Amino acid sequence: GEGRQLAGVASLHAGAGEHEKAVHAGAAALPLLKKSGKTEELIELMRSLIDAYSALQNLEAASDVVEDMAKYFEDEGDAEGRAAALMATCSIAVTQERLDDAIRVVGSAQAIYHQEEDIKGEAEALRLMCDIYSRRDEHKAAVRAAEQARAQFRQLGDDASETTMLYMLAQNAVSLAIREGARADDNPRASRVCRDALAKAAKGAVLSVKQARGIPGNSHLLACSLCVQSQVEMLSGRPGEALRASDEGIVIFREAGDYASEASALLLSADALRATAQYGEAQEAAVEALRLFRERQDVKGEERAQELLDFLKQHLRPTPAAALR
Repeated sequence: GEGRQLAGVASLHAGAGEHEKAVHAGAAALPLLKKSGKTEELIELMRSLIDAYSALQNLEAASDVVEDMAKYFEDEGDAEGRAAALMATCSIAVTQERLDDAIRVVGSAQAIYHQEEDIKGEAEALRLMCDIYSRRDEHKAAVRAAEQARAQFRQLGDDASETTMLYMLAQNAVSLAIREGARADDNPRASRVCRDALAKAAKGAVLSVKQARGIPGNSHLLACSLCVQSQVEMLSGRPGEALRASDEGIVIFREAGDYASEASALLLSADALRATAQYGEAQEAAVEALRLFRERQDVKGEERAQELLDFLKQHLRPTPAAALR
């Protein structure tokens, strides 16, 4: 019917980056598809419209589409549609940095997918949940969500998504280990949590590196996994191993032209070089990282690089007394 044709046109325009045209065709298709369309077609059209409005930086219009569709699916008693609308609401909330709303909404979506025994839907909800918890620095909850999502993607035979969840699991476990490790001196419980988190991080990092190597065309995920492995090795007191992992990550990011990630990897290598008393090389890596962070106006990255360079100064310039000996 005409609704399907218009939806197809909207999808083509969206794919070509013609967002105004995509919105125009999609808005015309929506009422027609509601009369005759299948749930999957409506979900796809809803997502196309949201993407187009988001690209036009009109999140208000994107929210209106989701609200309208959520009500339609609710009235139709369509659980799959309701869950998809909740996922879309959650994504918009994340974009607007309304993370409290986002976590509440994605929890509702996960509950529907679980009830409907939709493993793929629930795995995607858990992936989003992990990301939101991570943004909120709630790393223990993020690790839990990553473990659940990983198990479901594994059940689905989705290797790339399973490996991504192993990486997210390891990254959040590293963050948890660092945070608890800082409190471990006078807190036995924090010390135990730190140990457990580091063990989880180590296992997740090794597995994600191994699996990423076996997935063609997924070098970015491999490089990210190597950087987490580097952090795990540093926390475990093995700076030589850490350096090997981050150096491989640097090369992959550089070849892909991902200079923001390259800067972060350079900083990991600089820290490993510092730990093995190779101060000159550490300085070179940190200076290069600082340059890349500056180019990208990444203030936090600049601060981290500068902090390391300030620390290295004492090792690079001999004091007059030392020079005279």
